[in-house]
Amino acid sequence: MFSADDGRIPPSIWNLKSLRTLTLFVGKSYQSIIDCQDLTLLSHLTSLRNLSLTGIKELPKEIEKLMHLRYLDLSWTRVEELPETVTNLSNLQTLRLYNCYNLRRLPNGIGKLVSLRHLEAMSTKLKELPESISDLFNLQTLKLNDCFNLRKLPDEMGKMVSLRQLEVGGTKLEELPETVGNLSNLLTLKLNWCLELRKLPNDMGKMVSLRHLEFEGCFRLECFPQGIGKLRDLETLAEFIVSEEGSDIGELKHLSNLHGELTISNIKGVDLLEAILKDKEHLQNLTLRFNDEDESDDEAVQSVFELLEPHPNLDKLVIYNYNGSKFPSWMEFSNWEGRSIMLRQLTICNCKKLKALPALGRLEFREDLFLNQLDSVSHWEEWVIKTTVNITVMPLLQTLRIEDCPLLKSLPCQILSNSLREMTINSCPHLELSCFPPFPKLKNLSIGKMKHWEESVIKTTVNITVVPLLQKLIILNCPLLKSLPCQILSNSLREMRIEDCPHLEISCLPPFLEMLTLNKDAGSLSISLPIQNGLHSNLKSLSILGSPHSTLPQGLSQLKALQTLTVWHCDSLTCVPKELQHLTSLQELIINECPILGPRCQKEVGEDWSIISHIPYIHIDFENIH
Repeated sequence: MFSADDGRIPPSIWNLKSLRTLTLFVGKSYQSIIDCQDLTLLSHLTSLRNLSLTGIKELPKEIEKLMHLRYLDLSWTRVEELPETVTNLSNLQTLRLYNCYNLRRLPNGIGKLVSLRHLEAMSTKLKELPESISDLFNLQTLKLNDCFNLRKLPDEMGKMVSLRQLEVGGTKLEELPETVGNLSNLLTLKLNWCLELRKLPNDMGKMVSLRHLEFEGCFRLECFPQGIGKLRDLETLAEFIVSEEGSDIGELKHLSNLHGELTISNIKGVDLLEAILKDKEHLQNLTLRFNDEDESDDEAVQSVFELLEPHPNLDKLVIYNYNGSKFPSWMEFSNWEGRSIMLRQLTICNCKKLKALPALGRLEFREDLFLNQLDSVSHWEEWVIKTTVNITVMPLLQTLRIEDCPLLKSLPCQILSNSLREMTINSCPHLELSCFPPFPKLKNLSIGKMKHWEESVIKTTVNITVVPLLQKLIILNCPLLKSLPCQILSNSLREMRIEDCPHLEISCLPPFLEMLTLNKDAGSLSISLPIQNGLHSNLKSLSILGSPHSTLPQGLSQLKALQTLTVWHCDSLTCVPKELQHLTSLQELIINECPILGPRCQKEVGEDWSIISHIPYIHIDFENIH
C-alpha cells in the first residue's frame, strides 16, 4: 500500500515485477490527483492480481496489459469513463466503481469480460448500460444503487443466468425488462426507493430461487404480477400489494418461508377460501392495510379479515383502514390458548366503523398499544375481557397511546397497569380520567387537544404520590383545564411543556424541574413562575413561545441555575426584564421573530443591550451577535 500525498508515485514501485497486490491512495482528503503519466507504468507490473486506486482522474489504456488482474477497485475516483482496453482483462472477476460520481458510461465492450463475477457501480452518473453487459453470463452480483440518472436496463438481461444479486434501488427505472423474469438463479432483488417504478416483470413467478425481494419507497408500484405464490423460497417480502389486475391475496398461502416483516396492502372484501398466514411462524411484524375506499359490505370485509389470522409467534400487529364493525374471532385470542402469545405491539388505526375492540386483556405479553382514529368507539369497557376491579389487564403494558377517538368517554382502571412507562392521550375531547390510579413506573405523560376538559376530569387520591418517577409532562391545547392534581407535579419531574391552556393554574413548580417550555397562553405560568418558599429553582432551560403577553413571566430572578433562555415569536413582548442582569449562570439567549424585543437587544445599540451583554452567547433572528 502506498500513499501519494503529492500526486507522485515512487518510481521504485514499477520495478516490483512479482507484485500481486497494489493499493494506491491519496491522503489529505483526496485533494491531490495521481499523475496519469505515472499510471502508464502499471503495464510493467504484469504479475498484478489485485489493484485499488483512489485519487485518479483517468485510467490509462495500458491497463489492458495486466492480463492476470482479477480485482480492480476504482471507488471514490474522478474517472468519467473507462478505456475500452479494460475489456481485454479476460481474467477480471471483480470491478468496483462505488462513488465514482463523475462516471457517465461503461465501455461498450464490457461483455467481453467473461470472467467477471461482481460489478459494483453504485452512486455514479450512469444513464444506461451497454447492451453487451447481458453477455456477462458468469456475473453473480450487479449493484447499481443510487445511480440517480439510470432510467433503463438492457432488454436481454435474462441472459445473465448466473446472476444471484441485483440491486438497482434509488434509480429512475420505471420498469424492469420482462426478461428479468428468466433469472431463475437470482436470490436477491433490491428495488428500494425507485420512485418511478410502476410495474414488475410479468414472469416473476419463474424466479424460483428468489429469497429476498425489497421495494421500500416504490410508491408508484400499484400491483404485483400473478405467480408470486410460486416463489416458495421467498423469505423477505416487505409488502404484498393486492390488485384485481395482478396478484391475488390467496397467493400468500404458498409463501410459508417469509421472515421479518410483511405489509399486505389494498385488502378488499373479496372471496378468500382459506387461511393464508397461520403457518408463517417466522413473521415478526404484520401490517394489514385495508382499502379505505372499498365498498364491500360489512360481512364480506369481516370474512376476509377472519382468514388473515397470523401465527401466534407474531411480535407486532398493525391494522389500518378496516371498514368492518367488529374484529374477527381470532383477535379475541381465545383460540390461541395453550400456545405462547408473543405479541408485544398492537396498533389499530383509522377503523372508522369499528364499534368494539376484542378482549385485549388476554395479551399478557403486550408492551405497546396504540389506538388512533376510532370514530365509533365510545366506551373502553367493551374492549377488555370481563374482569374484577382487582385484576390488572395487560400487566406488562409499557406504552399506551390513544389519539383521535372522538366518542371515547372513559378508561377502566384495570388497563392502567403498574408497568406503564409512557402514556399519550390526544384528541379525545369527551374522555374523562375519572380513575387515575398510581403509576409507579410512568416516566412520560402527554395529554393534548382535550378542548372540553375542565378541572374535574382528572381525579386522584390526595394523600398518595401517583407518579413518583414521572420525568416528562406535556399538556397541550386544553383551553378549559383549570388545574392538575398536585401529585402529578412530582419531585421526579425534569421536563414540562404547557401549550394553549389559558385557564390552567399551577401554584408551584416542581423543585427539580430542569426544562420548561411555555407555548402560547400557558395560564398562570405565562405570568409568573412560582418557586417554593426558601428554594431556588433547578431550572436550566426556559422557552417562551408565542406568548400573548407584553412581559416575560415574573420570578426570573429566582432561576439561579438557568443556562438557556429561548424566546420565539412573541409579538407583544416589549422589553427584557432587568432581573436577567443578575442571572450569572445564563450562558445562552435566543430571540427569534420578536418584532419589538429583537431590535431592543441588538449589540451595542439596543435599549436592552446593557441588561444582556454579560451573556456569552446571544442569537437574534437566527444570527449569532455575541
